[in-house]
Amino acid sequence: ANSDAGIALDGAPVYRRAAAGRRRLWAVVFNPSSHPRANSSIDRTGPRLMMIETVLRALRLLAMVAWVGGLAFFAFVLAPIAFHRLSSPHEAGLVVGGTLSVLHWIGLIGGGTFCIATAILWLRAEVPARAGFAVEMALTLVMLAITAYSQFSILPAMEQDRMSAG
Repeated sequence: ANSDAGIALDGAPVYRRAAAGRRRLWAVVFNPSSHPRANSSIDRTGPRLMMIETVLRALRLLAMVAWVGGLAFFAFVLAPIAFHRLSSPHEAGLVVGGTLSVLHWIGLIGGGTFCIATAILWLRAEVPARAGFAVEMALTLVMLAITAYSQFSILPAMEQDRMSAG
């Protein structure tokens, strides 16, 4: 190793610096007070911190819009048109059943994304703001439970009834 330059020929200090940078970023995401420039318990002024929160909030919005918007489109547009325009209720049932299965998967993935992003924001929030995130998380978990029940219990029963009816 070349001790005058302070850099080992094998690149170990370079690797150590990169690993230290990753640890610092991880610590800043989950514990903003560990940031070296943090003046208070939570530093929300840094551009990185603001960007992380903005990305998490955008993910939450996208997940909820896809889920709830899909439900609204299904209930108010797709199902009524399918049952009024298709030649038989059987065909409409096939379209609605297939669409409902896809919509449930969108809900499960979107709800999971929303919960993960909310949990990270909850970890970073000040204590008074955590109550709002906890309520949002609880309501989303109820929605996820209902969606999972419908996907894995109601839809298979509907499919069995459809198959037995012919």
